[in-house]
Amino acid sequence: MLSVIHIALMTNTEVLSLKGEAGNFTATVRQQPRYVDLDKCTGCGDCVEVCPITLPDPYEEGLTSRKTIYRLYSQAIPSGFAIDKIGVAPCRDACPIGQRAQGYIALVRERRYEEALRLIQKDNPFPSVCGRTCHHPCEGKCNRALIDETVGIMAIKRFVADYTYAYGRKPVERVPRTRPEWIAVVGSGPAGLTAAQDAVKMGYRVTVFEALPVAGGLMRTGIPAHRLPKGILQRDIDDILALGVELKLNTPITDPTQLLADGYDAVFMATGTFKEERLDIEGGDLPVVGPAIDILREVNLGGIVDVGQRVVVIGSGITAVDAAAVSVRMGAKEVYLFLLRPRGEVPAYEWEIDEVEREGVGLMQGYTVTRILEVEERSGDPSQGKVVKVEYAEAELSRSRQYKPIAGTEAVLEADTVISAVGRSSGLAFLDPPFQSLESDPQTLETDYPGIFIGDSKGFIVNAIALGHKAASVIDRYLQG
Repeated sequence: MLSVIHIALMTNTEVLSLKGEAGNFTATVRQQPRYVDLDKCTGCGDCVEVCPITLPDPYEEGLTSRKTIYRLYSQAIPSGFAIDKIGVAPCRDACPIGQRAQGYIALVRERRYEEALRLIQKDNPFPSVCGRTCHHPCEGKCNRALIDETVGIMAIKRFVADYTYAYGRKPVERVPRTRPEWIAVVGSGPAGLTAAQDAVKMGYRVTVFEALPVAGGLMRTGIPAHRLPKGILQRDIDDILALGVELKLNTPITDPTQLLADGYDAVFMATGTFKEERLDIEGGDLPVVGPAIDILREVNLGGIVDVGQRVVVIGSGITAVDAAAVSVRMGAKEVYLFLLRPRGEVPAYEWEIDEVEREGVGLMQGYTVTRILEVEERSGDPSQGKVVKVEYAEAELSRSRQYKPIAGTEAVLEADTVISAVGRSSGLAFLDPPFQSLESDPQTLETDYPGIFIGDSKGFIVNAIALGHKAASVIDRYLQG
């Protein structure tokens, strides 16, 4: 009688320890990941031809080079390939969406721009937008700064998108629908459109509802055209729609459960941050105090906002800087931007502040607005309009790390308009009363209504994109049980 001996071949494996005795050994081994599915790899080598990364070949003692994806030698068993990964790059680790910057920069180095754009879009459906407006935390963690300066990751992304769109590329192909479920997305901002794109790629039918006559959310209504031209934004949106996403404009949703009744299997409420926080000082609720987000929305939708001749902007973020720049473009002769903290400590980038300063915006650094006094008639003549008096003072950092006004340094500035940009929050006030207090689980985004998901996307665009990826993933798991 013949006995059959089964031999298991474990490649890429090292023995860490061996215990026991003859006939009863226990081995502890560590198998390195291959990152290639051997059941699908035919060993043809086409992957090597297109891999943009070259490394020294350890098999040849570093005398020759090989690609990151490799087969150690031609007679290797099994004949499949493997990929070397040293770890997660700090730039990718710092990015909320895990953008593969090293990959697309390597493709740019080889002038393979269309492939670089496709790689960017796997993580980020808004390369044109983020190439212009991202707060690029990746660059803050770039190891190249230890040698000379950080890699211009955001600028490279912008170049790739602009070059590829300008010189032609393959059109985006519609994704076939392979699943019967139908998903509704309320809101066409970065979170909503990202979730829609991911869900369509998974094979779902997706419809996006937008209350405004244009898509894009705060990318469209909150960023001025001088920073993000609307045609540039639209080309990113068009690529998403070309995948098969349905978009319904001028369609506000006030009852998400009605969408479920209409046949949708899941609803994602991606309504974004449209509510400006109240200016928490005396006079902060006067009619002359306008939320920056409302003013920017009106301008971006083609309206004309009369801000008067003298404008005071309160806030240190990029929204405040945008509001100051727009005020200049709306005809204001004097614009004052109150920056409580030094330039290096405010959310807006220094080069952005430098630009508005060159445009004539007066920077009130180290000052805090203490109160907004009553509105008065200019020079006592009603025909000359109204004027508001803004009281401000020098500020110092207290022991509690809060900036406090210094007594005795108060001064008054007259203005026609005060613009508040002290922060935004999400809100559901547009919904019918039963749904205005909806809350969701921070991990699953599920609400108490089965099939309805809500995500809080306040923050930067790239954070909203990350939320969109998460929403599509949890909705997919929900629909698949």
